[in-house]
Amino acid sequence: MDIRVDNLDKLIDKFNGLFGIVLICLVAGFLLLLKYDRVRGFHKFLAFVCQVCMVIFFLIGLSGLALIAFDYAREKFSDSATYAQIVREKSELKKRVEELTVMNETLKSDSQEKSELEKRIDELTAENSKLKSENESLSNVAKDALESISLNALSILAGRDFDLNMFIASFSGSQFFHGHHYKFFSSYITWERAKKYCENAGGHLVTINSAEENDFVRELIRQRGYGTSDIWLGAIKKKGRLRWEWLTEEPVTFSKWNPSQSGMESSKNGEYRLYVIKDEWRDWSSGDSGSGYYICEWDF
Repeated sequence: MDIRVDNLDKLIDKFNGLFGIVLICLVAGFLLLLKYDRVRGFHKFLAFVCQVCMVIFFLIGLSGLALIAFDYAREKFSDSATYAQIVREKSELKKRVEELTVMNETLKSDSQEKSELEKRIDELTAENSKLKSENESLSNVAKDALESISLNALSILAGRDFDLNMFIASFSGSQFFHGHHYKFFSSYITWERAKKYCENAGGHLVTINSAEENDFVRELIRQRGYGTSDIWLGAIKKKGRLRWEWLTEEPVTFSKWNPSQSGMESSKNGEYRLYVIKDEWRDWSSGDSGSGYYICEWDF
């Protein structure tokens, strides 16, 4: 609407002089028309001149009006075309804004996905570094474990059915005493499971054959804070037999029984396991469910 008003003002400014001429011609034509009857009665020639002038003035006036009307129509058409173009450009601009909005949302989504991907990459990188560190640590543990054992130990292990990875993990951190290695485990399990674990690690449940070894085992238990707990030992009294036996088939040369127990020879029927608590040995019937902590021993 503002464009049309502005163009109309421009049109008036453009034909300002022409409007004056048209107006003068029309006024003159009307005046001649009013005076024509008087002049015709007065003089025929003047009447003819008056008639010609009147026609000329009317023609000029009408021509001017036609020219103004034509130019106004052309300007109006031009305004309509401009307005239609503006509307079209506005529609295209709106469409472009919508496309840019969609593109912006897509970029935001891509940016979020990129951020999540970068975060996941960082997590995987950290996890990879951790695994590398753990792998290096395990490699060092394995190296230390293998370097700490003698050729005699290797020959002993070679004759046993054991899990090398379990041996490496279990043997690491063991303590040495009089040619043997010992390690305390805080897993609270049955005697059978403790026996199997030690054997799979290349060793056996601890056996005690001297007062010195008994003192060492007692101190090992005390250092771990389990001095008043049940600790499995590697001895068994089989059903139908009177004497206790070490799992290693070593001769029994030492004992530390609780006074209430029957000792290394027992008339009790059934199968029993051996455990120590507060530096005193006690028997445990294999028919009773029970758990305890344990020590693995390696004979090298």
